Amino acid sequence: MISTRELAVLVSQGDRQAFNQLYQRFYNPVYSVMLQYTKNAEDAEDILQLTFLRLWEKRQELIRVEAPEDWIFIIARNEFLNKFRKRRSEDSYRRYLLQVFSEESQSPEELLITRQKEELVQKAIAALPDRQKEAFLLNRHNGFTYEKVAATMNVSKETVKEHISRALKAIKSYLLENIESIKLFILILFFFIFL
Repeated sequence: MISTRELAVLVSQGDRQAFNQLYQRFYNPVYSVMLQYTKNAEDAEDILQLTFLRLWEKRQELIRVEAPEDWIFIIARNEFLNKFRKRRSEDSYRRYLLQVFSEESQSPEELLITRQKEELVQKAIAALPDRQKEAFLLNRHNGFTYEKVAATMNVSKETVKEHISRALKAIKSYLLENIESIKLFILILFFFIFL
């Protein structure tokens, strides 16, 4: 039986039959791993197909690859991560659209009050010290775990927890101090509505 390395060399030279053999050899292993990652047969199949498409597109590089098996799984992992990132951004956009459409169902007064509250929260966040703000936004707006925030900011997980805890306290305090402006805004709004 021809080795994976020998098949890879043949594929790097454009041999389609060798490519088919490589595909057959790694179909089940790659599919199984991707199925474990995605928990979805269709997604696992998509990633498998993209993996071998990328392999064919980069076939000239195979001549220099010492462990083609590892390279195939690295490509599969990268395709999985790309699909995950894309899905995450699609989910984020979907949530944004839902928010926009739910805002449209609010009365103009409710919409103004909601926007006033949001502006107050944004001001509270803007008033945070830089490191607290960075940790808070990475965690709450970008959805990063404490571990990922720590890695991004090059600090410990405990430091991240402390930054976020202090940020939450500062935001709460800011909102409590400035809640009167929202109450005043609501009173003025209702005064003009009922005139």
